Amino acid sequence: MAAMENPRILAYSVDAAEFPELAARHGVRAVPQTVIAGKAQVVFVGRYPEAEFVAELVRACEG
Repeated sequence: MAAMENPRILAYSVDAAEFPELAARHGVRAVPQTVIAGKAQVVFVGRYPEAEFVAELVRACEG
């Protein structure tokens, strides 16, 4: 969603079963898990409503 609106945002979808090392590095225990790496790293599990997702994105950018 955000990556489609802003060319400065990169988004990737990764299958944890196919990339177990990456999943372990980020402590993935459930899916979906979102990792936002900005000034601060924000991690959350589950599907968030759009407003909450945007709030987390802003939180990551503000650090």
